[in-house]
Amino acid sequence: MNDSPFSPLLNKLKEARSISILGHVRPDGDAYGSTLGFGLSLQEAGKKVFFFNQEGMNSPYTFLPSSELLKPTPALAPNCDLVISVDTSVEDRLGPSFMGWKRKVDFNIDHHVSNTNYGVINVVVPTLPATAALIFEIIKEANLPLSPACAANLFVGLSTDTGSFRYRGTTAHTFQTAADLVRAGADSVELSRRCYQAVSPQKFDLIRLALGSTRFEKDRRLGIMELTPEMLQASGALTSDTEGLIDFLQDVETVDLAALFEFQDPESLKVSLRSKCSVNVSQLASEFGGGGHPAAAGINLKGPVGPLHNKILDRLREAL
Repeated sequence: MNDSPFSPLLNKLKEARSISILGHVRPDGDAYGSTLGFGLSLQEAGKKVFFFNQEGMNSPYTFLPSSELLKPTPALAPNCDLVISVDTSVEDRLGPSFMGWKRKVDFNIDHHVSNTNYGVINVVVPTLPATAALIFEIIKEANLPLSPACAANLFVGLSTDTGSFRYRGTTAHTFQTAADLVRAGADSVELSRRCYQAVSPQKFDLIRLALGSTRFEKDRRLGIMELTPEMLQASGALTSDTEGLIDFLQDVETVDLAALFEFQDPESLKVSLRSKCSVNVSQLASEFGGGGHPAAAGINLKGPVGPLHNKILDRLREAL
């Protein structure tokens, strides 16, 4: 254990009595699953754990075991020995409430190659396809409890961040991790159903509107989808319901690059990028202050959205 890259974390975990765990804003399955999975394991080991992210627990992941424990990040920091961030590549993506704590993250646990190493100690392993997979390795090495509830949360994190085990980063080791989580009590069939076959009527209406905005360029190699606040209002969908919409573009056989533009307000634009070719969208996103993985990345921009939208589109066209 002394030679392990996890040693500093494991030593501090032994000493700590109370721990805050935080995930990123607009949380996805990996952020939720890693926060809850790690926190439940530490809780079962006798630690007092606070589970946070900026928004708290939102649909569609309220089915996760013990999801009720995850709360919106408070304006005032709780009294705790350690602050751990999970699945968050840039510190300010922990949200404005955490930034108001004026406290450093003690351990930054992540798998994004674009992670800025903002923690006092950074445990960043880009070779793993999900932060949940990294949490599983830490739990194993620390000999922490792995209950069925913990395993279920980690399985959802692993499954959703690998696109249900379809993305390029999926390896034999990924399937071994999934098998270990199933052996620990994760119900892969039911969890997959809840992740991929439980779309709300409101999200379904949002999908219809989003598909209507879709267009293709560059011999249908570039797929573009655009969401507006009016679409969310008309459908009654939540901002969290935008997760997975870009997959419809990726499903088109000819599409090599996919881009989902979310116009949040006249001065705010969120862009999701996916690549099925040699174009590294993490590098492309970094040109605009974003980041992620070679095949999946994102950008959050502030400023006049029209010019920003056009600049990114021009860059995508150039990349192809």
